[in-house]
Amino acid sequence: MSTNTNFNHNMFSKHLNDAYFEIMNMKREDTSLRFTVGTNKCDEEVRVNVFDNEKIIKIITFKGGKKYYKSIEGGNRNGNQA
Repeated sequence: MSTNTNFNHNMFSKHLNDAYFEIMNMKREDTSLRFTVGTNKCDEEVRVNVFDNEKIIKIITFKGGKKYYKSIEGGNRNGNQA
């Protein structure tokens, strides 16, 4: 098994922790929201898709120690961003 020597486990852990707290805060405000969390084996990025009525309404990405938001106007059933 080969490992990526550039992979920063501490940053990955921070991103997962930040994603968890973001989900918990959003869930407190609106219990009807649903979430998926995605990670990548090549880098520390963590992505959270926020669903309302089976449509993606927001994508939150944690990378480089920062949080980025992308709102999806009107939602999108299959998750494509374009």
